[in-house]
Amino acid sequence: MRFLLINQPMFNRGDESTHKALVYALLQHFPDCSIEVLFTGRPQEAVDECRVDDPRLTYTNLPVTERYLNTYLRRLFLNMRFMWLFNPVARAIARRCRNADWIISSPGDKSLGARYDWDHLFFVSIAEYAGRHVAYYGRSIGPFPEDSFFHKRFNRLSRRVLKRADFLSLRDPESCRIADGMGLSYVPTLDTSFLYTPMVQIPQEVSDSIGEDYIVLVPNYLIENARDFEGKSTPLQVKLFFAELTRRILEQFPSSRVVMPPQLFCGRDYASTDLDFFKDIASDVADDRVVVLPDTLSSECHQAVIAGAKCVVGARYHSIVFAINNDVPFVTLNYENRILGMLETLGKQDRVVDITLAREPPRGRRPVAEVRVGEPDASALTFEAEVAIARILDRMQRFAPDEEARRKAKDFTAKCFDSFVEVVKASSQSR
Repeated sequence: MRFLLINQPMFNRGDESTHKALVYALLQHFPDCSIEVLFTGRPQEAVDECRVDDPRLTYTNLPVTERYLNTYLRRLFLNMRFMWLFNPVARAIARRCRNADWIISSPGDKSLGARYDWDHLFFVSIAEYAGRHVAYYGRSIGPFPEDSFFHKRFNRLSRRVLKRADFLSLRDPESCRIADGMGLSYVPTLDTSFLYTPMVQIPQEVSDSIGEDYIVLVPNYLIENARDFEGKSTPLQVKLFFAELTRRILEQFPSSRVVMPPQLFCGRDYASTDLDFFKDIASDVADDRVVVLPDTLSSECHQAVIAGAKCVVGARYHSIVFAINNDVPFVTLNYENRILGMLETLGKQDRVVDITLAREPPRGRRPVAEVRVGEPDASALTFEAEVAIARILDRMQRFAPDEEARRKAKDFTAKCFDSFVEVVKASSQSR
């Protein structure tokens, strides 16, 4: 059996973990298979971060210039497929698709829908065009507003590839509801990371820095990563919130350290890397009990660090996935539906604190952005932020490890993968 993996998200330890979990599951169920993971024009250092060392795997990173990658050409080629014949990149991708038995669009976020990712759609369309079996696995989709010509075009092509997929699995209830409205046949799942719980040793220098009594806090810059914060908050507001949360955690747990493991890596600016943001928070708190880990630690090391934590307070989706996967108490700082959807499936909505109301000051108080540094209100939290922090601290006191949630998440995810294995085996027998 020959698998080709396309559309692998990058630059995030959560996406790295889903890739590795899927690959390990494929190798376990199809020990004689070969797997090629295809990228185009990606930084090689980022590709290497996702790599699984196994002779059955090949990682291909096609060198691509901007001439063949710009969005206009993607749209043009999607509209007139015969033009792919004149594009060397499209031909190279199609050739690899035809050499595979199954093409899997790797697990990830809403590339079909909210993000309008034409590159993503381009890859899935070529896979469908190649005439091989296609799986759209463990993804979120939608919404599909039709507010422009290109959005309408994108939505129509998205519906086509989703309907023609030989296997479709969706990882959150909102995506499932959208699929129901579109009349799609799918298998519900949760995050693919639940297929695999790594057991690795934490590097000694990291182990020495965090000690044995620590709480994991994973902030999120939010300004460019969350729709409810973009254009409504300032970097100062977001940093102020997480810095004050860190101080309050240290006050409530004076014997513990607060450990911040960056999930984003290989970023090219402040918003696309966690490390600088975390260091700014630590500098603001000015307490040696705050430990910012390097951004070079693998997803396996991230999970090992979380496995030893007293509690996880996470504003990133995969920090909560890792906590559940390792049976660690957690509090979710919610700013979007995909985290809520996962916890809804697991019946753990009580672990959520909504932080979207903390993004704006209450009526009558000036926004932090309008207060000059040095003025009395420059370091003041809004009332909504104070309430959110109080709720976070309260929930940290109340929760214990929850083996039931871990078991349900792993069983739910494994059931979906078992369904995929059955479909793949049936396809091989029918040839």
